[in-house]
Amino acid sequence: MAEAVERGVEISGVYHGPEMDMALRNFEKSTKTGQAKIALWDAVKDRLIPKHSTPYSPNGPHDFMHNKVLVVDRKRVVTGSFNFSQNATKNAENMITMHDETIAGQYDQYIKNLVSKYR
Repeated sequence: MAEAVERGVEISGVYHGPEMDMALRNFEKSTKTGQAKIALWDAVKDRLIPKHSTPYSPNGPHDFMHNKVLVVDRKRVVTGSFNFSQNATKNAENMITMHDETIAGQYDQYIKNLVSKYR
């Protein structure tokens, strides 16, 4: 996404704020690799909306978002259990890519609604 931003591509979306905060704390403890990840995050973070969740409790609200979806060029959808991270490449994850402008448009609208809701 950072490379896309550098090329002037418009990006938007929602990310899980508490999870990213934890990842950033881990990056800060790291050496060169962590600093590089922070720089990439800094390039995209202002274009994304953080979604905060209530810590789980049996009687509390269930407002944890677990979506993993990308819409690319309003033509392609990438979704599944795959976390968009380096660690996910070491797990047994699934991913599906759909090349369908109608479906991509529906997902694009869904993401726009989430951005509007959590802004």
